[in-house]
Amino acid sequence: MAVSPSALIVESRADGRVLLTTRSAAQLFGRLESQLVGRDTAELFANSKDRAEFVSKLEAEQQVDSYQVELKAASGSTFNALLTAKVGDHGGEEVVVWSLSQMEKGGAESAKHQAAIRDSLTGLYNKVYFSRVAHHEVERARRYERTLCVAVMELDWCGRMVPDEIVQVVADICAECVREVDVLARSAKLKFVALLPETPRSGGEKVVDRMRRAVEESGTSSGLDGLNLSIGLSELLPEDDGLVDVIQRAEGALDHARDAGRNCVRVIS
Repeated sequence: MAVSPSALIVESRADGRVLLTTRSAAQLFGRLESQLVGRDTAELFANSKDRAEFVSKLEAEQQVDSYQVELKAASGSTFNALLTAKVGDHGGEEVVVWSLSQMEKGGAESAKHQAAIRDSLTGLYNKVYFSRVAHHEVERARRYERTLCVAVMELDWCGRMVPDEIVQVVADICAECVREVDVLARSAKLKFVALLPETPRSGGEKVVDRMRRAVEESGTSSGLDGLNLSIGLSELLPEDDGLVDVIQRAEGALDHARDAGRNCVRVIS
């Protein structure tokens, strides 16, 4: 298969990793074939929305035809491609066969797309986008028995009004604390929400406490003493029916963080 001129990837449907690839497909991502094999295909998408919609289409119809996506090369640069995929069998294992065709980036269309999914103040994802992606990620985690955490965060400055400029700074700080596969969104004026795929409770606690400490330290160093994040975290449980259950527990955990005096992380699982 590696000598085929077509840009093809064979993905394991069980764990989402690349089983086989052609040289032309690996070159699109700026990698050697050996470097692409074994990677989680989630890493190949530039944003979680495209990945979630792709997975949703595939699960509904068992195939995807000419789906426009933004993919990410090893260098971190992105490119647009048409992705056609079909569920098949490889050596008795259920797989997804990708066929890729690179496209030129459309500036106006890309800007319009970003405006529809981003919060205008912070540049983070908006609540509508988060809900759509999180729903798909939770369903995927349930189906393949993978871990996932959701965090709900509330910004506070000793009860004082928080200017937009500070909200922007805090959003940037939080964004630096998450991985590219995570989804961070602004859900209300002073609230943020984070989806952490493939993350158990222990890992989720480390991520969000890193955010909390970074915000606190930034406030102290900038003369904004008392600036803080209160955070509620919840891990997806086997008995959960969907995203709503995880969000409700995270919101409940946030209530506990408020009751504890704020500037802390509380977990309900």
